[in-house]
Amino acid sequence: MRAKSIIFTSVLIGYVGLGILNPLVAPLIRELGLSETDAGWIVAASSFMVLLTSALWGSWSDRIGRKPVLLIGLTGMAASFGMFVAVTEQGLAGKFQPAVLFTLLLISRLLLGAAFPAVLSSSQAYMADITTEKDRAAGMSLIGAANGLGLVVGPAVGALLTALSLLAPIYLAVVLPLLVMLWVTFGMANSKPQVHGQQKKRCAKEYFLTLRSR
Repeated sequence: MRAKSIIFTSVLIGYVGLGILNPLVAPLIRELGLSETDAGWIVAASSFMVLLTSALWGSWSDRIGRKPVLLIGLTGMAASFGMFVAVTEQGLAGKFQPAVLFTLLLISRLLLGAAFPAVLSSSQAYMADITTEKDRAAGMSLIGAANGLGLVVGPAVGALLTALSLLAPIYLAVVLPLLVMLWVTFGMANSKPQVHGQQKKRCAKEYFLTLRSR
C-alpha cells in the first residue's frame, strides 16, 4: 500500500509541477521581452523531448530498476524548474542578452521534457510490477487519478501564489519533487520486471499477434 501511495504522489507532483509552470511560461516570456517565435520554441521544446525519451526511460527502468529511474526523473524535474526560475529571475534583472536568455530557457525546457517521462514511465512500470492481473486496472487508474488531480491542483496553486509574484509558484515546483525524492529514497524498494527467457519471447509474440489482429 505504501508503494502505491508513493507512486501516486510522484505522479501527482510531476503533474502539479507542469500545471504550475505551463500557464506561467507565456506571461514570463513577455516580461522578458522575447519574441512570439522564441515563446513557441520554448513551449514546444519539452513536448519534443517527451516524444524522444519516453520509450528510452521505459527501457532503462527494465535494465536498472524502477526506483533509480524515478529518482532521476524527480531530480531532473527539480533541476529544470530551478534552472528556469533562476534564469528568469536573472533575465528580469537584465543580466542576460536575449540570445543567451532564450538558449538557457530552451535548455531548461528540454531538461523538463527529458525528465518528466522518467517519472511517468517508471511509475507505471512499478505499478505493473506490484499488482496482479486482477487489481492492475485499479492500480493504473490510480495513476490516471494522480494525472487529473495534478493538472487541476497545479494551475490552482500557481494562480494563488502569483499574488506574491510570477516566480513564487515555480519556487514551489522546485521544492516539491525534492521532498518526494526523500520519500522514494527511504520508503520504496527497487523493482525490476520478472520476465525472462521463454516468457519474454511469449510476451513479444502475443504483442505482435495483437497488432496483426487490429
